Formats: sequence, C-alpha cells, structure tokens
Amino acid sequence: MHLQPEIIDQLRQEELEGKLYEKTKKSRPDNLDNLTTLGIHDVLNLLADPVVIVNRQGKLLWINNAVETITHYTKDDLIGKNFFNIKLITAKGKTLLLKNLTKRMLGKTINPYVIEVLTKEGQKLYYEINATIISYQGAQADLVVLRDVNERKLAEKKIDNQQDKLRAILEHLQAGIVLIEASSHTIVDVNPFAAHLIGLPQEKIVGNICHKFICPSEVGKCPITDLKETVNNSRRILITASGEKKPILKTVSSVYLDGIKYIIDSFVDISEIEKTKEALEESEEKIRTITTSAKDAIIMMDNNGNISFWNQAANDIFGYTPEEALGKQLHRFLAPSHFYTAYTSGFTHFQQTGNGPAVGKTLELVALRKNGEEFPIELSLSSVKIKQQWHAIGIIRDICERKEAEKKLQQAKNESDYILNGAADGIRIVSLKKEIITMNDTLAKMVGVTKEQAQNLRCKDLFKSEFCETEQCALRKILKTGESFQEERIMQTQDGTHIPCLAMISPYKDKDGTIIGVIEDYRDITKIIETEQQLRFAEEHLKTLNEELEKKVQERTKDVEHLLKQKDEFINQLGHDLKTPLSPLINLIPFLAKDEQDPKRKELFEIILRNTDYMKNMVMKTIKLAQLNSTNMQLFFNETPLLPEINKILENNSEIFEQNSIIIHNHISPTIRVNIDKIHFNDLITNLISNSIKYTKGPGIIEISAEEKDNYVSITFKDSGIGMNSEQLENMFDEFYKADWSRHDFNSSGLGLSICKKIVELHGGYIYIESEGMGKGTIVNFTLPKYQIKNIT
Repeated sequence: MHLQPEIIDQLRQEELEGKLYEKTKKSRPDNLDNLTTLGIHDVLNLLADPVVIVNRQGKLLWINNAVETITHYTKDDLIGKNFFNIKLITAKGKTLLLKNLTKRMLGKTINPYVIEVLTKEGQKLYYEINATIISYQGAQADLVVLRDVNERKLAEKKIDNQQDKLRAILEHLQAGIVLIEASSHTIVDVNPFAAHLIGLPQEKIVGNICHKFICPSEVGKCPITDLKETVNNSRRILITASGEKKPILKTVSSVYLDGIKYIIDSFVDISEIEKTKEALEESEEKIRTITTSAKDAIIMMDNNGNISFWNQAANDIFGYTPEEALGKQLHRFLAPSHFYTAYTSGFTHFQQTGNGPAVGKTLELVALRKNGEEFPIELSLSSVKIKQQWHAIGIIRDICERKEAEKKLQQAKNESDYILNGAADGIRIVSLKKEIITMNDTLAKMVGVTKEQAQNLRCKDLFKSEFCETEQCALRKILKTGESFQEERIMQTQDGTHIPCLAMISPYKDKDGTIIGVIEDYRDITKIIETEQQLRFAEEHLKTLNEELEKKVQERTKDVEHLLKQKDEFINQLGHDLKTPLSPLINLIPFLAKDEQDPKRKELFEIILRNTDYMKNMVMKTIKLAQLNSTNMQLFFNETPLLPEINKILENNSEIFEQNSIIIHNHISPTIRVNIDKIHFNDLITNLISNSIKYTKGPGIIEISAEEKDNYVSITFKDSGIGMNSEQLENMFDEFYKADWSRHDFNSSGLGLSICKKIVELHGGYIYIESEGMGKGTIVNFTLPKYQIKNIT
C-alpha cells in the first residue's frame, strides 16, 4: 500500500490538532478501503514500505514495523537516535540526506532520490526517499517513505508526480478532453487534441462558453445540467474555429474539485473513428496501468481466517475473481493441504495476540493456484487489530520467474565453472585493485596453490612477470587501449619457478560495458619452445640430408634415364628380332598345312601356327605396354563425339559378335563429346570388347553407357559373362595375370587390362572393375576428359 496525497493531508491536519484517528467503532472493515479507521501509527504499520518520522536535527522519532522487518533493527535500536550516528545508512547516503535536508530547510523542493540503507548485518538495500513535512508531537518533522527501487516499475513512480503524469497522458490522449465549470459552462481547460479538433490554441478556447464549441445549445438548455440528459457515447456536433461542424462521439462525466462541480467532456472525431478508438483504448490502458498501484497480491484475512480483501493482482496471480475468493477460508483456499496442520496449530494464538511465526517477516512459501498448480511465493505478513479483533494482511509476490532465473543463473554458473575448469590454459580474473577474483583449476595447478588460497591475493603475489608495476602491466594496457592483446611472457610462481607462457589478455566488463578488471589466459608453452628447438635442429639436419639426397637423386636419375633408354632400345630391338623370324613362320605354316594330307602332321601344323600366333600376340602386347610406359610416349588429343567413335569400333567387330551370339546395347547419348587420342582409344575399346566376348559363354549381352560429370565423362561396359571373385578383382590389372583356366588360352597374353589401365591413365582418367561374383557378369568403369587438354608426353 502507498500513501495517497489525501491521506497525507489528513494526517497533517490530525497531527496539527494533536489528535490521532478516533473514528467510530462500528462494524469491522471488509477491505483495505476501510483501514483509515485506524490511528496514524496503525495505518503506517500496515504499509509494506518502510516509514520513519524524523525531526529537523536528524533524530528518529518513530518507525513502522516494515523498517524493523527490512533492516532487522528494533524500534529500541533506532527511535531516539540521530540517523547520522548509527549505521542505518551508508556514508554516501548520509551525505545525500544532509544535503537535501539543508535544501528543504531553505524551502527548496526536493524530488525523490535514492539512498543506500544498511541492515543490521551490513547488507546494502536501495530505497527511494519520499518525504513530506508534518506536525508531529507539536513540532515540525519529516514523514519519510522509503520505496524499494528494485520492486515493480510502478512502485518507482512517485506519487507527487501523479497529477503531472495524468496531465501528460491527457496531453497525448488521441481524444478531445474539455473541463467545464458546471454552473457557468465556462471552459477552464482543454487538452491539445481538443484544441487541435477545434482549431484554436488552448489559451483562446479557455474562458469561452462550452456551447460555442462542444455542442450548439442555447443558454439555459444544456442537455446535461439543464435538461438532465445522460450522455453516453452520444453523437454530437463539434463547432470548429472556422465554423465547420464535425460529428463527434461524446461522453460526459462530472467531478468535484475543491468543492466545485466540473463537467468533463471527452469526444472523438467519428470520421476517423477506428484510429481514434485505437488511441482511446491505448490511453485507457495507460490510465488503468497507472492507477493500478500494486502488482503484488494484497490479501486480508479476518479473525475467523476468511478472506476479506482481494485485489486485482491477487486475481491475476491465483486465478480467482474477488467474488470467488471473498469469504473463503484462506489457508484451505490458497495453501497446499500439507500446510494446513501447521496453520491451524498456531491460528488460535494469532486470534488472541496478533502474533505468529510468519507475522512481521518475509518468507518464501508455496501457494496453490485455481488450476491446482503449486508455485513459489514471497509472503510479507503483518497483523492489525480492528474492533478488538486481529486481522492479517499479506503482500504476496509470485516468484516463479525469480526462482527460474535463480535456477538458470546457478546452472549457467555451474556450466561456466565446468568450462573454465575444463580449459587446458590457466585462466584468472583480476580486479581493478589487482586482486584475484577467481581462477580455474589449471592455473591453480600451474602455480601450486588452491583456488581458496588465491582469493583476494594480488596478481603479482601469485603469478607475476617482468612487466608487473610497469607500463606493460596487463591491467594498465587494457585500461589504456580497451583492446585485447596477446604476447609471450615469462611468468614466475611463488616458489620462483619460471614458466614461459602465451598470455591472452582481455578486458573484463560489467553489464554496462564498463571495464572492471582483466581476464588473463596463460598457456604453458614450455613444451612448444622445446619442440621448436628440436624442430630447428631437425630442420638443419634435414636440410643437410636433403642436400646429400638431392645429389644422390641426380646421380640415380641419370642412371635410371640411361637404363630406361637401354630398355626402350632393348624392347624395340627384341620386337624387331622376334617379329622377323615369326613373320615367315606365320605366312608359311598355313601354306604348308594346306597341302598336308596326313591328319597327324596337319594337326602338328595347327599347333605350331597357334603357338606362333600366341608368340606374335605376346610380342606385340609386350611392345605396346613398353611403349605406353616409356617416358618418350606421346598422345595426341582431339575433341571427338563419343557415340560415332564407339559405333565405328563396334562395326569393325560385328562379325565376332555374330559368331559368339553377343547382343550389344549402346546407350550412349549423341551429345557427349570426349578428348581422346583416337589410336589408343581404339586399342582401349577393342581390348575391353575382346575381354567381354572372350569371357561370356554362349549367348550374352554387352551394355555400353556414358554419363557426363563435371569436367569428365564416365563410361561403363557391362557384360553377362562369367564374372570375378574378390581375389581376381584385386589383381586384374597386374601384368601377365590370368585369373583361372578360362583365361589360360592362347588368345590371352595377360596384358590386355594392363594396357587398358595405362591408356586411361595417360588420358588423365581412372579405371576400375566391379563384379557381384562368379557367374554374375563384370562391369568395367573408366573416365575420360570432357574438355580440351594439351597433348601429353
């Protein structure tokens, strides 16, 4: 509850007359509106805010119960003492109080201000001072209300400014407001919006008869004062300064100010009713917000334990309307059942004395909402005696959000501690006083102390460098530049051990961005330095070895080049020497076999011819592979349509396909182009086709397809032949490899796939073979370049 100006005025008058409140003792009050039947001290004791009465010399004349509850000082501790001589207020607060007291004595108006109040245990509490001069015990004194500035925003608003705030609302209200003296119908005030609608400055409207602007009525025929009409959202006419008549929606109410009756006309321009309606609703919401003085639930319990007062905040917090709550047993209604036994055991004592375990204290408890949900609350409970019966007044705050925030804060702290202590670097936070605020486990281990021992030690006493107390001090540099920096420093522990570290220093800031210290991250780089030294030694040694190796490589390269040249010459000579005697044999043997009549001799000629062909094939394939492996090998690339090139090779082998009952499915798109050496490409495809035919028993199918991918073309040959196992797949590209009996015939040299692999690689591609197993066919995949490339040597 907060003192309204009317109550303060009444208190002043009562005290000037030297009397306390002595009202008639009729029925007990049913809600807080009737609490004015109490004496001044009783009323002030009902307040949740601390209240003190102090004379002009700073002597405390009286305090309410809230002062005792919040500061833990008793009345005996404070009353009669000068606040300058006790530890109720900080030195800074005393200075501010003295300064403002002096101003007040000089007749100056003092706006509310904040001071630091100290509890008996030394805890600082921040309160806003609202003071008013009263007469107390026959002399002038200050009635001081201390408002907790950490409470709701509305509690921060000063009662002295309510009229100004209301004026501000009216001035910004998007509806015309005109205040009219009822007896004379004279306009005494208008708000800016009304002046805007009328079209004249405020000062030219005030003093005129209302009928001139608000509605065109004759004198003596005012619909409200004379004709006794009730205007409620009535359509009227507004006459502007230019004579324009605007339709308005008008409401009228009356109010007594200083005993004089006034009429308040409020109206909106119906031509923009939607926009005005929205502004009016917003204005009404602002007014409702300002007039709602408490966000905490205020609940009063009578001497029988029933709820006798229930404010809007209680409705919001618990979910019950006043109609649902009033008259109900408070503890059965709002408290979980397991609290009821404790309540009933002490309630009789409260009824008789007004005292109890919770009276005069602020406690954290659990309450029950209408939907059955239990939730944490903060309860401030006080008792008051009305008509010889004790009643209890509770100020209840829903602290769900605070509890959740505390939980999250603790969780965040635990997580930050876990992260901090899990860091491999030593980390500490140093205050502006150069005292260690905290550090992690890693740094504690580095310096050989516990974190508790390090608390409040100066940074240089625990882990110092040669820069301490110089301009290069980490804290000085941060305060000077405000920027993080990184550098290597030699740090010294308490026992004199020197540790080379990579120091990463950052500013430590509060929530407002003000630097309040530094965060120092130290990485022990002892091993890194040792490693760097070893690395430098290794680099020097490696450099020497490389120089020696380079010389040997140059020598070996010359030897290899000489051997390769000899090999090429040997292969060429061997091919010539082998082809020379084979050629007449290959030509003569068929001629001799033709005229031979003896079957056995004829069979011998066929064996000789078959072996001669095999030798020729082996020689040609060996020479071909040697040429492909030669450093002098050169390919000539041309951008070529793939489909015609494949079709040409297939046509050349069409007779073989027919003889072996092989069906060809060519799926290659006519748009695909490749860059190939046509001669070697022909050898590649011919070898693959030959292999597919050779190892496809009986009727079979060969499928050929191609797909463009990025800058290359992927080509696939799939047959329905005998397939391969995993061992065969692993060795298929080895020179002279023949997988099984089916591949050990005189038509296979064991070099075909080796030649294919070399041709593909010389084209800049790769080749691989897949098979699901024996009898399940073989898939050959290889890639070729799609774009123009230089001729490769």
